[in-house]
Amino acid sequence: AELTGGEDPEPAAVPFHSEILDGRIGYVRLGSLRTENLAQLDAALGTFSGGEIAGVILDLRGTPETRNFSLAAEAAGRFTPAGTPLFSLLARTESGSKKFASATPIHRGVLVVLVDSSTRGAPEALAAAL
Repeated sequence: AELTGGEDPEPAAVPFHSEILDGRIGYVRLGSLRTENLAQLDAALGTFSGGEIAGVILDLRGTPETRNFSLAAEAAGRFTPAGTPLFSLLARTESGSKKFASATPIHRGVLVVLVDSSTRGAPEALAAAL
């Protein structure tokens, strides 16, 4: 996906939530796309990998709009093979373009991403990359 735009400050805090459903599905509501929530995502995915988890649901519904695409790329990197092109930000000049690729994944299994009509900006780019 190719996007235009820059980055802005982290959005207001919307709480992170995770749980295991029916003993076999990991559920994560990311809340705000913030550094603190990504750390909680890492912890939840670590917990999920230790059991009989068949897949993970990543709920982006209600995630506040932000233009911090670096955090979106960091989040997507937890679910995609290392080096996978995720998305590009197009600037008005070629020198201003920025490409994002994934780093080391934490979860390598089935992933379901939930979005709604209010999923916009960097959370939308995250959903599109996944």
